Order: sequence, then structure tokens, then C-alpha cells
Amino acid sequence: MLFYNDQFLMLLAVFERAALLLMALFWLTRTHLIQTIVQKTQRHPMETALIAALFVLFALFQHLYRGEC
Repeated sequence: MLFYNDQFLMLLAVFERAALLLMALFWLTRTHLIQTIVQKTQRHPMETALIAALFVLFALFQHLYRGEC
């Protein structure tokens, strides 16, 4: 019985992380700056760096939130 409880808690933690990341992504995509950068076909190198930095921050947040540091 304890084994099933641990599995359920791990599954719940996965859904919690996914929900937090989706909420953060939703709020970021609502900003005017991100909307204009994403909709462009030709981007300035600084804009490409901003998009890359956002993905890196999401990956870092995911890594730190799991407690693997």
C-alpha cells in the first residue's frame, strides 16, 4: 500500500510541475514583446537570444524545481 502512495505522490508532483510551467508560459505569451517576437519571420539576433534564454530558464527552473541541484 505504501508503494502505491509513493507512486501517486510522484505522479502528482509531475502534474504540479507541468501546470506551473504551462501557467508561466501562458503569462509570458500574453506579453506584447513575446507576441511580436514569435510572430516575426526575420528576427534580430538579440530577439533570438531572448527566445533561447526563455527556453534555458524553463529548463533551469524544471531542473531546480525537481531538487536535483
